[in-house]
Amino acid sequence: MHPNLTNLNIDHSKQTQISEFVEYVISTFGNDCYSIFIFGSAAEGRLRPTSDVNLAVVLNQLSFDKADQIREQFRIKHATIQLKLLLLKAEEISQFAHLFAVKFNDMNARHVNLYGPDIFIDHQPSKAATLNRLAQESLNLTLRLRERYLLTSLREEQLTPLVADITSAIRVIAANILKLEGQIFEHPKDAFQKLLSTLNWPDSDRIISNMSASREQKTLPPGEGTFTVIQLLNITEKISHVIQAMSKEI
Repeated sequence: MHPNLTNLNIDHSKQTQISEFVEYVISTFGNDCYSIFIFGSAAEGRLRPTSDVNLAVVLNQLSFDKADQIREQFRIKHATIQLKLLLLKAEEISQFAHLFAVKFNDMNARHVNLYGPDIFIDHQPSKAATLNRLAQESLNLTLRLRERYLLTSLREEQLTPLVADITSAIRVIAANILKLEGQIFEHPKDAFQKLLSTLNWPDSDRIISNMSASREQKTLPPGEGTFTVIQLLNITEKISHVIQAMSKEI
């Protein structure tokens, strides 16, 4: 068992399978393996039974002969513990940080290193890159929500998975905004709640409760799906305005 995994609130069998896969990757890639870390909810001990286990493997060189050797193990772990794998070359780290600044910041805040150097020590996206990516993601989220609302709102029960689907993305956006404002990068759920409080958003407790229920219980009371999606649409539009204002200040 990898020692950094034992401190996390993850089911013992999942810890074992993660550790087995990490050791298999290290032995297979050898000196080509630069760094490995777990990120997201698993890294902070908030893994739900339905959550993905997100693992990043950073390689000096990507040999497909060696990659082929881990295929079967990856397929097994993907099926049994919902393992998702980010396969990144070391030379791509700076580009990844710049182009995917929001995701990179979230990974930095919620990761546990399992092998090699911590890539986040020497790589940080600029404020401009983060704001540019935030603007893209917030507008994209708004457009997705509008389309999905039109497609699903005639049957309100179909709105619950929509709320669950966008919850993580909007929380991460909120955490990045607060970080740019000089606040500590909190857990995205707490950051979203704080952002709504800063905006003096009405019915914020109701919105937050429905977002959690959509993910954990997979059902919402009658009327709450429509209410929550419309509120989230209004919030994503407001967030876009906030990001635009921040961009003008740099």
